[in-house]
Amino acid sequence: MPAIDKLIARLYRATADVPAAKFRAWALEAVRSELPFDAAIWATGHHSTLKFHTKTCLDVDANILDDLLAWRDINPIGHYFFVDKMQAGANLDLSGLNSRFGQAVTMAELVSDEVFYKSPLYTRCFKPRSIERILSSLHLHERSGTFSLLSLYRFDRDHPFSDAEKALQQQLLFHLLESERHAFYLRLQSLQPQPGECFALTDSEGIYYQVDHGFLDLIQHYNPNAESQQLPKQLLTSDQKINGLTTKCVREGELWVVSARPTHRLDQLTEREWQVVDGVRSGKSFKTIAKELELSASTVSNHLYRIYRKLGINHRNELLQLCAERK
Repeated sequence: MPAIDKLIARLYRATADVPAAKFRAWALEAVRSELPFDAAIWATGHHSTLKFHTKTCLDVDANILDDLLAWRDINPIGHYFFVDKMQAGANLDLSGLNSRFGQAVTMAELVSDEVFYKSPLYTRCFKPRSIERILSSLHLHERSGTFSLLSLYRFDRDHPFSDAEKALQQQLLFHLLESERHAFYLRLQSLQPQPGECFALTDSEGIYYQVDHGFLDLIQHYNPNAESQQLPKQLLTSDQKINGLTTKCVREGELWVVSARPTHRLDQLTEREWQVVDGVRSGKSFKTIAKELELSASTVSNHLYRIYRKLGINHRNELLQLCAERK
């Protein structure tokens, strides 16, 4: 198996063992084994802010990301991807953007060494960090508005990145993002997802950090007037059932894991009613259920009557069928 294929396989296998919070740093070290570099950054931002929300820096200080933003107006790599839209404070109009996203590019391709090494960008941002050669790629998720920047750095000016290395990074960017997404969804298994449930990771403003197409499809279907690249803030306040959509929020550090799924008829049951339903679908008698819940058998019977009324059903078999559909 070629070395690149082995590396890609390692990325996906590691999602089961490497903690999600440490996955980016681990993945960058894995990449370094096949594509040598001295330092690297892997950061994610959103078009509405043009700021980096998640930052992973390997052998370079995290302040470099602030400097990159401060000098973005004169950064040839920024202009390569964003053309004339990379202006301070400007929101990106994602329609009709160029097709350069996902490509890898070296600084030397965009500006001559003579010009670059005399520029304020080099002297203020890169030179103090001993960075001499730069290879960058940027991925844009149009529907969510998130973008991911991967930049590899070398400290030796006489060791530029080759065309073969550029092609390798371009190939790896897709697999880095996909393996990280897989790591995120493995982490979500602890939340015991329901059938049809999709997830997103957002901040307190609803800005997406991680999101899949299924989640965006649900939000768009049940909230057609909602901003497609930002979760409606009312869905972040608490667990809700709105317009046929059931959402749940779980705090994760400074972020929120938000789940969404179509509301099922069973979702309207109370916790006590669910306890009764669990007993019924387990084949237990009213007497046994009542003993376990410390209720009378007649109270259990009354609960079941109200459950049938809520669900619009008349028979135990109909209840069992609904439960089977929700599994």
